Amino acid sequence: MAVVVAAAVVAAAAVVAAAKALTSVTIMFKVKFWNFQKPVKRETDPLAIWRRLQEFSLDEPNAPYPFSHRLEEEQDWTSEFTARAIEEYKRFIFLAAFAGHKVTPSFVTDEVWHLHLIYSHSYWDEMCIGILGCLIHHNPGSGLASEEQMFHGQYQKTLQSYRRFFDEPPALIWGPENTLLVRPKGRKRPLS
Repeated sequence: MAVVVAAAVVAAAAVVAAAKALTSVTIMFKVKFWNFQKPVKRETDPLAIWRRLQEFSLDEPNAPYPFSHRLEEEQDWTSEFTARAIEEYKRFIFLAAFAGHKVTPSFVTDEVWHLHLIYSHSYWDEMCIGILGCLIHHNPGSGLASEEQMFHGQYQKTLQSYRRFFDEPPALIWGPENTLLVRPKGRKRPLS
């Protein structure tokens, strides 16, 4: 009888220990999740945020394959055009935070945005939370013709807001020709 009671006590202790471990794992997950979702005190001066965004580098220091080089190679852009595309992407992100309406990127800025989203720490933690103080989600369209008109209207409003904050948008990146500068999806480079 004493052996059965001892075995029951050991089994109960094991269950309690497992429950404690599970609870601490669950609590750790909730705390980490909560910290990510915790509201951030947002800087209210758009000019101060714009300055911080301009200083923000998408290239990690000492990275063996920096963001800008990857973008340049994947899109087959010159380094000068890549630098300009990144600058215009930062302007677009600023508009997304401060224009007061939904914004639609140019094809060029959208390509920079797609790649930046892959660099999740840089995008979410450093830029969105650390600089902007808000989350900027990418909501792609479904490709339906009915959305075409909506996105066209949003794009025109985006260009108006661009002019309000920054002056005239460069046609090479924001004009009708900007679609020619984006490498079509699925296009592969020759091996040689």
